[in-house]
Amino acid sequence: MLAYLQFVPLFTAFFVALILLVVMTPLAHQFGLVDQPSARKRHAGIVPLTGGVAIFMAVLVASVATDVWMKNNPLFFTASAFVVLLGM
Repeated sequence: MLAYLQFVPLFTAFFVALILLVVMTPLAHQFGLVDQPSARKRHAGIVPLTGGVAIFMAVLVASVATDVWMKNNPLFFTASAFVVLLGM
């Protein structure tokens, strides 16, 4: 019975990321947080730039909600937040 509990953080992060991506994509278009195609780029359409933030937030929410935050080193999440902020 406890074997399936190891997948709870994974599914939590997946569904939170899915919800955040659905919410953040229109907001990215509305606020201009998109990458336009050009001669240097390989993509043909407009690409929202909020995917990394949504995934980071999903992992953070899943970690805190499932108590992984306290068991593992919180320095990892602090460093990850710094990297996400640098990428913005």
